[in-house]
Amino acid sequence: MSKRAKKAEAHGGDERWLITYADLVTLLFALFIVLFASAEPNGDKLARTAQSISEAFNVGILSGSGGAGSLFDEDGGTVAPDFGTVERKEFQLISDELTEAALELQVYEQVQVRLSDEGIVVSLSNNLLFAPASAVMNDDARPLLDRVGATLAGLPNLIRVEGHTDDIPVNSGEFASNWELSTSRATAVLRYLVDTSGATPSRIHAAGYAHFQPVADNATPEGRAQNRRADIVILYSTAAIGSEAGASIPVGEE
Repeated sequence: MSKRAKKAEAHGGDERWLITYADLVTLLFALFIVLFASAEPNGDKLARTAQSISEAFNVGILSGSGGAGSLFDEDGGTVAPDFGTVERKEFQLISDELTEAALELQVYEQVQVRLSDEGIVVSLSNNLLFAPASAVMNDDARPLLDRVGATLAGLPNLIRVEGHTDDIPVNSGEFASNWELSTSRATAVLRYLVDTSGATPSRIHAAGYAHFQPVADNATPEGRAQNRRADIVILYSTAAIGSEAGASIPVGEE
């Protein structure tokens, strides 16, 4: 190799450090941009960034008690992941499907879907489901329960079927009190879902609450009508099964 070639090679080798230096400068530049963006006190921008990160990393797969949240608080500090994302999506899907079913069956005013601390609640009017003081299901209620069962069939959540009454004592020899009436109605709905919709018996149970969990004032006929209902509660994964206030009857036991 000639002296000129050796000199050129040596000269080229001396400048290789520039490549490493350029990479280092680029990385530092990117670091300072990230630090600057993190220090920017813009809550809306941070919220959008948090939402994008949440969607990118799919933190919504975690489930819990519901409610809004993000990866950052209003000041830009990190907080726990949003545990309610999946539940809200399920709520919207279930609400849309059952609203469509209620409209088709012309029972829109007798069906309500709402969120509670424990889960998603599908509330059905007892005027639709049962005759007064009876736990025998009306034939008119079956098409709607079929749609409800089809909607719930694909969900892995535990389900609690609740029976509720107003505060007027039962005037029937078949039931000693509203406790027995509410529990029998809940069990009737449960058995229908299991027998016709394929609900898994191991993840569904019934509970009777009599008149002790009203949603309206029992002092008016309208309020009592709202309180007479059957609630199908799709429990969040962390929600407790059952309630101390209710008398529960698991499927297959009486």
